[in-house]
Amino acid sequence: MPARLHLERTASRDVRCRFILVIVDGRQVASLNFGSQVDLDLAPGHHHIVFDNTWAKKEVDLEVAEGEVYAAQVGNTTT
Repeated sequence: MPARLHLERTASRDVRCRFILVIVDGRQVASLNFGSQVDLDLAPGHHHIVFDNTWAKKEVDLEVAEGEVYAAQVGNTTT
């Protein structure tokens, strides 16, 4: 059973421009515009996740367990 990663882009402080690419283990799996959300199934184990708005990137390493649900809010902010 895979783990689930829920991502949403709904924060009021988001500047609401540019899309955000979601890249998991080197493969683009989603593109988030303001107001959107996505659920991703991940195999248990280690994953390298990149959030890229084509101007700046944030990278996260995440260890996920079978059947667990993980959630994060992503966005473009001025800080």
